[in-house]
Parts: sequence; C-alpha cells; structure tokens
Amino acid sequence: MAIPSGSGTEVLYRTTINAQATDITAFRWDRTNATTGTDTYTVPANHIITVLTVYICNTEATARTVKFWVNDGTNVIRMLFDQSIGEKETFVMNDRIVLVAGDALLLEASGGNIDAHCSFIDQDWS
Repeated sequence: MAIPSGSGTEVLYRTTINAQATDITAFRWDRTNATTGTDTYTVPANHIITVLTVYICNTEATARTVKFWVNDGTNVIRMLFDQSIGEKETFVMNDRIVLVAGDALLLEASGGNIDAHCSFIDQDWS
C-alpha cells in the first residue's frame, strides 16, 4: 500500500451484484458490475476503499440467508453469517468497512435471486 503523497483522487462510486444465487461473488472496484460467481476481484494496488452502505435485497417469495465477508488474502473475516432476509425484503449494512490492496469483499446467498448494491469511496494513490 502506497503512503499518500498529497496527490491522488477520492471519488464516490457504486458497484452491484445482480441475481446472486448460491455462488460466491466478490464486489468489483473498477466501476463495473461483478459477474455472478466470480470471487477473484480484489482492491487494486495503491487504492483504499471505504465501503459506506451495502443494500442486499431478496427478490424471491422465499426467505434466504446471506454470508458477507472480507478475505485479506490470508484470513476470512466474517461480517454476516447466515443473515436471514425474508421474502422480498432488504437488509441494509450501514457500517463502514475499510479495504486495502488485495482485499476481497464477498457475498454468498443460500439460493434464489439476491441483488446487492454497494456505495463506496475510492482513494486512488497510484
């Protein structure tokens, strides 16, 4: 991770995961949406990501559970484990999460059709 030198950018963005089922999917940080089932997206070098809010919506008529965690390349740090989301309900996570280069933020659902929207600040020191 680079030490900020006084030059860089700090921009508010969003990323999404659409129609998540039983796969594990990582959020992307390059302003494009994640491909469901791809778990290899990580924070790029010389970036600090501050996650502001994550909305997780169950669009099915059946309750589902979700898991939500960070993988720092060595450790799995769980934030939600089998969080129940009722039929056609939304779970909102408003706690800030700071991610650095190499970290992955991942989502897994117990089935169905789960959508996730993540707003974040990208500090780019590259």
